[in-house]
Amino acid sequence: MAGSKLGGWRAAGVAALVGCATVDPAGTAASSLPQPALVDQTFALGAPSGSIAPLLDINMGPAPHGKGTGDLAALYVERGVARIRTHDFKGAFDLSAPDYSATDRVLTRINSGGFGTYLRLGDSFGAGATQAGKDELVRSMVAMLDHVQGGSDKAHPVQFVEVWNEPDNREFWTQGDDAYIALYIAVAKEIRTRHPAVKIGGPALTPAGVLTQRGRTLVSRFLTEVKAAGAPLDFLSWHLYSNHPEEFASAAEFYREASVKAGFGDLDQHITEWNTAFRAAKGSAEDARKKTGKAGDGGGKRRAGDNKRGGLEGDRDPAEQAERQAEKTDPQLRIGARASALTTASWIALQLGGVDQAYFYRGPDPAPYPSTFYGMFYNDGRPKPAGYAALLWKRMVDHPDRLDVTGSARGPIWALAGRSASGETAVLLANESNRAVSWGLQCPAGAALPVRTESIRDAATAVEAGTQPDCSGTLQAYEVRLLTVGRGGTDQG
Repeated sequence: MAGSKLGGWRAAGVAALVGCATVDPAGTAASSLPQPALVDQTFALGAPSGSIAPLLDINMGPAPHGKGTGDLAALYVERGVARIRTHDFKGAFDLSAPDYSATDRVLTRINSGGFGTYLRLGDSFGAGATQAGKDELVRSMVAMLDHVQGGSDKAHPVQFVEVWNEPDNREFWTQGDDAYIALYIAVAKEIRTRHPAVKIGGPALTPAGVLTQRGRTLVSRFLTEVKAAGAPLDFLSWHLYSNHPEEFASAAEFYREASVKAGFGDLDQHITEWNTAFRAAKGSAEDARKKTGKAGDGGGKRRAGDNKRGGLEGDRDPAEQAERQAEKTDPQLRIGARASALTTASWIALQLGGVDQAYFYRGPDPAPYPSTFYGMFYNDGRPKPAGYAALLWKRMVDHPDRLDVTGSARGPIWALAGRSASGETAVLLANESNRAVSWGLQCPAGAALPVRTESIRDAATAVEAGTQPDCSGTLQAYEVRLLTVGRGGTDQG
């Protein structure tokens, strides 16, 4: 396998059938709980294996945007968000008729919250048919970057620039692959000349970039032609919406191998939009309400169904394709425990796949979109299940020295382990399945017992704190659990 960032995720192996003592977070005997099904898992903590990447940046916010949206700055800080991608701010960063006063207002709110700006250069949803020619677009893109970098807040320069958004989606780009690749080459060269410290990348493809043969061909062609032209490409960006965490790791592998094959080496991987894949059932109240949305708010026709942008339509067995289409209508993918479990498992998969930056799509839900929209937060600022999952992910990231997890760590329970500077060990577990799964892990030598736990389960409307006597137990369906294990004889405050 190409690349050094994968951390041996393929070596995690197949689930082992073992018998484990099972306890709930409060230490109650598991006999009173639903018993696990046939698949049980056992893990072991291994040697240090690099650092845990934070992987929690976001699209949109923190300022209110759209009817009813609350300010999210404090909630972002609590979850460790470092950067905000400038996508879906209709008008503020558009090129066709730039409103620099709106640009400055958004940047001021981003900077005042202490966040970095990940600048997506391009136009908003629905502008695909109105774009100018290459030379005019290059001038407009460079002018936008010049304005942002020359703004009054010199303490927050843009470090990353992404050239366009989803050029394989006709709502964003209608001029075809040739024109996009030519635009990327021209503007990347100009940006490198004028702003040599800025990291430049793209193409921010839809999920079809990895999930369809046409998309994979476009990726190869983009990389080959950019390399031949001598244009800079500091990172490769892509999007994925999926209810199958392993697809995030395999997508990272595909993009990495493609960049190596094209001669770029082990390029940084940025997934600049990701989430579960939900689409309202036809004729449902959610489907009707989605149609009231306006495209400029990041919703409308495109956001009514992720699958038109991806899916394995050309590659997958028809029966499996139908099953995956049917599962996408489950509201629990966005507003139930299934959402927190899949979000956490996907974070772990992105970590194991060696992704460098990840931007959740998106922060706020603007009204009048239904609760199953993409937001990590409802439009009044309440966290959705993904927002609670982000709290546990932040606690995991606070233990940045990653430890190998050997055994069956890639489903149905996904596992990640790390250690803090004080020597405390954290293990994050996420059960992606709809059944209880028992698991076993030998506690680190010298561990201070009992083990502290934080869990998300059931309605996924809170994080439950507790303890358990050792490092084994049962995860209920779609449960997420974080274990923190201190060293004996130390102050664990």
